[in-house]
Amino acid sequence: MTIFILILALILAIVAVAFALQNPLIVTATFFTYSMKGSLALFVLIGVGVGVVIGLLVLAPSAIKKYFPGLWASQTNQRVGKRVGGT
Repeated sequence: MTIFILILALILAIVAVAFALQNPLIVTATFFTYSMKGSLALFVLIGVGVGVVIGLLVLAPSAIKKYFPGLWASQTNQRVGKRVGGT
């Protein structure tokens, strides 16, 4: 399954770079009052990069819990003990 996801990510990256290289037009990007001129290819690649970072940030908590299960165990046990009336 991991190999399939890795291959799919590689194909998506290749398609994004190919699409970006096919669009070398100069465009203006406006975000509220901030305006910036640049290559459409640059904006496409920045958008893909931001999407990857957001995806990694969303997956990070579950990955940390999966690979380090003992990290939260002591905190959870202390909270449960307080609720039950223990120490």
